[in-house]
Amino acid sequence: NFGDNTSSTQKNPGHTYGIFGTIDVTLTAKTDFGCVDMVTKQINLIESPKADFSTGMLCDKNDVDFTNTTVEPGSATTTYVWNFSDGSSYITKDVTRSFPSLGGYTVTLKAFADNGCLHTLTRNFSIEEAPTAEFYADDACAGTDVEFLNATVGNGGNFTNSWDFGGLG
Repeated sequence: NFGDNTSSTQKNPGHTYGIFGTIDVTLTAKTDFGCVDMVTKQINLIESPKADFSTGMLCDKNDVDFTNTTVEPGSATTTYVWNFSDGSSYITKDVTRSFPSLGGYTVTLKAFADNGCLHTLTRNFSIEEAPTAEFYADDACAGTDVEFLNATVGNGGNFTNSWDFGGLG
């Protein structure tokens, strides 16, 4: 019994706790003949950071914001290391950066608490080509149709359009 309403029959199990505090863990050993011995010990589960982050737009023409949303232990100071698959690394809470080319990347965020606990999160993401919006239209008389020619390019044409025909300027 691991003290959190779970158990195992393995000889040398591993167990991940989603809680922290003092837990009573019990090992019961039983032979085929019914001989039994039991030991209960307390283990201290130290509060650990839970690494997490969000990203801004993943476009080639923009700096990308990596916003750290790690849940930090209340009883410890947490520091961070970001590692990117292009070889760059940062030791800040949040990161804003650009990428050298389109395509797939991996980012790993390591959250180190000064109580000795560490949590690591790795995610894959892709930098996409941002569209370049452009259109053409001729001046026209009020009350007549205006023809708009969308000349937007980029991302292999994989984008949507939204027009706002505005008011008098």
